[in-house]
Amino acid sequence: MVYRSYTQNYPPAAMSILTDTQIKVRRHEILSEMQSIREMIRGKISIQSLTRTAADGSVKERGPYAVFQRWLNGRNHSQRIPKAELPAITRAVDGYQRFVQLSDEFAALTETLTQRSGPLLPAKKNSRKPLPTKNTAKPKPSSKTPFKK
Repeated sequence: MVYRSYTQNYPPAAMSILTDTQIKVRRHEILSEMQSIREMIRGKISIQSLTRTAADGSVKERGPYAVFQRWLNGRNHSQRIPKAELPAITRAVDGYQRFVQLSDEFAALTETLTQRSGPLLPAKKNSRKPLPTKNTAKPKPSSKTPFKK
């Protein structure tokens, strides 16, 4: 499935040129598109082939196999996907990737609106001049002072 990527058409520098109304309309479009995503699963699909050396020394290749991988509870889980299920899982993985793209774009647009509304953080105060460092080294003897015995 091919998706229209709004952020590719409008890089962050160009997003500041958009009017507030255009940004609000795009945010609404993003939310509608997010809501229309029906299938979503976190993870990725990779293709694996296995090579095996037989007892007679011949090399045999098995595969390719589609493998679905994802992190769950801090661990990597891998699972082979039957060919019949591959299109559905691919759509679900693509759905999640699109959701992440849309949420990143939504955050960038909202951030632009927030920055336009005025300063959120107080201006940085002028820093004080650094205090002179204390000289802890022994003073060198002066040649002008009389030498006492």
